[in-house]
Amino acid sequence: MWPAPPAQEVLSGLYGAWRLLKRDPQQAEACFRADAQGFWNSFFAAILVAPGYVVLVALHLAGGGVSADWISTFLIHTEAYVLTWVAFPLAMFYLAIGLQRPERWVPFVVAFNWSKVIQLAIYLPLSLLAAVGFGGVQGAALITLVALAAVLIYQWYVTKTMLNLAGLPAAGLTFLDFTLGLFITSAADAALA
Repeated sequence: MWPAPPAQEVLSGLYGAWRLLKRDPQQAEACFRADAQGFWNSFFAAILVAPGYVVLVALHLAGGGVSADWISTFLIHTEAYVLTWVAFPLAMFYLAIGLQRPERWVPFVVAFNWSKVIQLAIYLPLSLLAAVGFGGVQGAALITLVALAAVLIYQWYVTKTMLNLAGLPAAGLTFLDFTLGLFITSAADAALA
């Protein structure tokens, strides 16, 4: 495992992601370390998000349909987790070139990674409310929909801002990431069935 980045860089990255949530792109971008070391350090966000991911997977698997033992479940979902952190940034390497924004790829990935911590902070509490049946079946469905919409809108804004794109191309990239995540999760579920 690689060494943790300096605490100041972690806090700065998280603050930058928070500033993006507050729609303050100038201050946000100043918080991100947009060089090769900052790129790799931003993947430390995966460690910060991992405990919440475990909770979300447990909620997902509580619905049943999994016949695998816990070791297989752990290994398959660990692989899926790593893939979700690698697949989209890798695809974006080529897409940034196609969009004529290769110089924005590193700053985008840095912001994108740190923003996943904010996304989890939005999505996890609402998912827990839905899981306990807050508001009944319909209320839980509405909460889940609101949580997903909030995360996707935030991710769209991060993509639009950090790649300096118009709204529609940013929406397409957000949809691509969402689709990749669904595919990876579905493949993990199929492997466990």
